[in-house]
Amino acid sequence: MIAQIAIALTLAAPSWIGLDGRSKPVIGTGKKGAIVFFVLPDCPIANGYAPEMERIRAEYSGKLSSWKVYCEPGFLVKDAKNHVSEYKWGGQATLNGPTPKSPALTSTHKVSVAPTAVLFDSSGKVVYRGRIDDRYYALGKQRPKATRRDFRLAIEAFLAGKAIPKPLGDPIGCTLTEY
Repeated sequence: MIAQIAIALTLAAPSWIGLDGRSKPVIGTGKKGAIVFFVLPDCPIANGYAPEMERIRAEYSGKLSSWKVYCEPGFLVKDAKNHVSEYKWGGQATLNGPTPKSPALTSTHKVSVAPTAVLFDSSGKVVYRGRIDDRYYALGKQRPKATRRDFRLAIEAFLAGKAIPKPLGDPIGCTLTEY
């Protein structure tokens, strides 16, 4: 019975290894869920979205936890820390496979392109996976500014307890080699 409760709590409250080497809950105490951005540190599209990712993180930080997952195979913690600093990310960050025994988070959450935005509910269930917005509409093709902010629409619907709209397009960015 105690083992069943422990398993249920583990499933309900996933945790990842932060860049400081400590296990951290994906959904922090008192938060309704978590926003997660899957990125590649050398992807110009993912890096171009860094200011928008930080704006989203800051805007919803009172209600949602926030993470970046670094998807580069063999990427080092020190390099992730440098990237976090350079691109002024204020949330948590982790590596795609934070330990040798951990499955790749890209595999677990079916992410094959960076950047991809994911929204988790309080139990750790993915309720949105897709693009941040429609600024990029094809590789190498972008609008001066987004006309539809898919991820923000999903977050707002989620927080209001409404049906979460599906993104109107796939994420555009760099293809991940391990997922």
